[in-house]
Amino acid sequence: MIQIETKVDHKLQLERYKQFSQIEKEVIYYASHAYTTKEIAEKLDISSCIVRKHITHVYKTFNIRKRYNLVIIMVWLEELYPEHVLKINESD
Repeated sequence: MIQIETKVDHKLQLERYKQFSQIEKEVIYYASHAYTTKEIAEKLDISSCIVRKHITHVYKTFNIRKRYNLVIIMVWLEELYPEHVLKINESD
């Protein structure tokens, strides 16, 4: 029973993820890969305030409160639906 609910949650989270803008997906990527707000702002050439606004929107959309919850969601999505999840080449 728990596994069925988890699979439904994954699909729901995927649908929520698909609705994010490109910049929000980039913020999600970096936030879920242990970048700080300041580092994300520098990477994306935006202000830390804007990064925090995007993160707040992401948290509300996913109905989470902590960054580690975002990491867990993204690990699930990357594992189950890799074709839908933004990947960034960090070699630069």
